[in-house]
Amino acid sequence: MRKIRKLLCAVSVSGLVLAGCGAEEAADSPEKSTEKKKSTGETAGFEEKDSFELEGHVSSMNFQLDEEGDTLFWGEQNSDFSEEDRRHVRVGEEEKSLDPKVVNQFSFLTDSGTIVNGVTDWDAPEGEQHWIVELDPESGDSEKFIPAGDRDDILLPSPGAYLLEPKTYIHTDTEPNDEQTDQTYLWNVETQEITQLDFLEKMIKEAGEIKYNPHYDLNDDATKVYAIIMYAGIFSYDLKSGETETLMLSDKIYPGTGNNENLTANEDYLIYGVQDEEAELMKTEFHALNLETKETMKLGSGTNLYTLKDGNAVIIDDNKLMKFDFENEELSDLHTIKVDENQKLDNVTVSSDGSTIAYGMTTTPEDGEKQYEMKIVSK
Repeated sequence: MRKIRKLLCAVSVSGLVLAGCGAEEAADSPEKSTEKKKSTGETAGFEEKDSFELEGHVSSMNFQLDEEGDTLFWGEQNSDFSEEDRRHVRVGEEEKSLDPKVVNQFSFLTDSGTIVNGVTDWDAPEGEQHWIVELDPESGDSEKFIPAGDRDDILLPSPGAYLLEPKTYIHTDTEPNDEQTDQTYLWNVETQEITQLDFLEKMIKEAGEIKYNPHYDLNDDATKVYAIIMYAGIFSYDLKSGETETLMLSDKIYPGTGNNENLTANEDYLIYGVQDEEAELMKTEFHALNLETKETMKLGSGTNLYTLKDGNAVIIDDNKLMKFDFENEELSDLHTIKVDENQKLDNVTVSSDGSTIAYGMTTTPEDGEKQYEMKIVSK
């Protein structure tokens, strides 16, 4: 069972950080052209499944569907730059408000419908102040996991990576250039085994100073780690052999997906992004690194990307959704969201089976207050 995790830098990647990126492709990496695009119609069979009013606009930090689109998790904000203080989950037609102390803005929904987060309680005894929580939104049951021994780091399953099966967590180092504080490790949550990893030091030797935290992906059996380091490159680490491999070096690269994992479901490609300088608005030019051949290909440009369970991906470009088929190297129209002149599309999310799309919309009437709405469409 693969995880769906939300990157900590989702807001900065889609906004502020992009100003420093370039559209030039990574050096020394052969690029394949994938300019073919086939139109399959405007809606491709999607019909409205549900809609309901909101109290604010859907935020960029919390917005996911489970694998089949039955559970929806979202956060709300009163304005574009206000702090997100409300989080909700909808299982079927039942909506629940969530405790912001347990389910904060860095929480994420997995394919199975479980909400995962790292929690800190400074009033708890030393050694028990930080844990990972798994919450079942349907039953309300939760389970927390605290590392054994003297490990007492603030746990960050969002910028790191977290698998539900086998239950595994990789901890990201928040001070990557400080040789005295290398805290990168793999934690087998069920056996409580912690494996210290030394590949951050090797990556620094290859890429030079690392300005941003690595963003990790784990393969299905937690034997290999992939790291995308913004403005540095892509690396892999094999836990069995202890080998660190440099897959690509580039000062233009950053994690390509703002809301879920960069590794495709079949583990053939790792998706990354550079800024699309030709676009009127700041958008990401999505690329994929073939992990076997080390060739790269351009997928298309947009504001976000979601990987799918069939190994393909959906690119969101404003109100247009396009599916990239890796086998045919083809980008095709999937769905277009109708947006009127007095409406603003706040955020869009896609279930990993590709069957369901949810989006938040703000409507500004000529007279009166803004109206907020969630819409769900499905095949």
